[in-house]
Amino acid sequence: MLAVMNNEMKISFGSWLYLKRRYLDLSQADIANALEIRSQTVSNWECDRTTPKLTLDQFGKLQQLLQVSFEEMIKAGRNEIETSE
Repeated sequence: MLAVMNNEMKISFGSWLYLKRRYLDLSQADIANALEIRSQTVSNWECDRTTPKLTLDQFGKLQQLLQVSFEEMIKAGRNEIETSE
């Protein structure tokens, strides 16, 4: 989901996760297995039905799996990732 705020386009956490996962050729099952959760949980995140409640260990694993910085993970969680039009 995209939202326009202050003339800037922002992407939801779920959309960001979906795009990062697809770019890295990962399946929802790959993420679920790494985090020891169900694939349906990852699907719910990507569809913006629920938001992640991660332990620090899971946060670190997801960060490594998606090959992103701590700062990018935090921004994504706050829906602060900007997109280019």
